Amino acid sequence: MLDQDTIPSSKWGEYYKDYATVCAALEQGTAATISEEALEHHNIYRLQFKWATARRRFFTTQNGYFGLAPEDACANDIVCIIGGAQTPYILREHNGCYQVIGECYVHGLMDGEALELEDFKPEMLPLC
Repeated sequence: MLDQDTIPSSKWGEYYKDYATVCAALEQGTAATISEEALEHHNIYRLQFKWATARRRFFTTQNGYFGLAPEDACANDIVCIIGGAQTPYILREHNGCYQVIGECYVHGLMDGEALELEDFKPEMLPLC
């Protein structure tokens, strides 16, 4: 089986397509028609998805964004863009300062898009 690091990011769409095809074939009882390559892609994608979502929870924000956060994230936590960080973070207010809960994935805010939002306002938050 291939290692994730050997798979170019441009191929993940193909792997997802094979994953979906294999899932559909298994549901329809036509698994005998699945190619070895499609089955290998299905298994790699499934394992990588399982790894990427382990100890994570799905969330939505008040502004309609969605993503994956650490399993310890709670409803009143905030998504924060920290200057120089590669991903957004989940913070929790605690006695006037903010505790870092962990990094997160937020669809639509991963490549600096937050800095271009109309209502984006930088502010300094004291960390605990």
